[in-house]
Amino acid sequence: MAEALAEMQREFGLREDIKLKVEATSMQPDSKRIEVEVGDKDGELRTVYKCNTTAAELKRLKYTGYQGGFETFGEPAVSKTDIAHVEGEDGSSGSYLIKKLEVSFGAGGYRQKI
Repeated sequence: MAEALAEMQREFGLREDIKLKVEATSMQPDSKRIEVEVGDKDGELRTVYKCNTTAAELKRLKYTGYQGGFETFGEPAVSKTDIAHVEGEDGSSGSYLIKKLEVSFGAGGYRQKI
């Protein structure tokens, strides 16, 4: 697992350290719009569209945790929507939803990009 953590594409980020600006819009059943802008004025812009979402839920789009992915051996096998428990060398840890998975076979063996 240490090898997989060493190959992480992006590092762990605290909510305060990630510069992100979110423009979120939610369409309500009565065709009204809720528009919310949260985050850092100089952050990377993300635009999100949701349905039937409250302003409070839209404001929770900025989080603390890992972004990106890592490559590991094919066993134990995982699936999308599984939860991966990641422990950092600095003692930080957390459980994360696996949103994307690429499986490969070849001369290098059986691998998974999580």
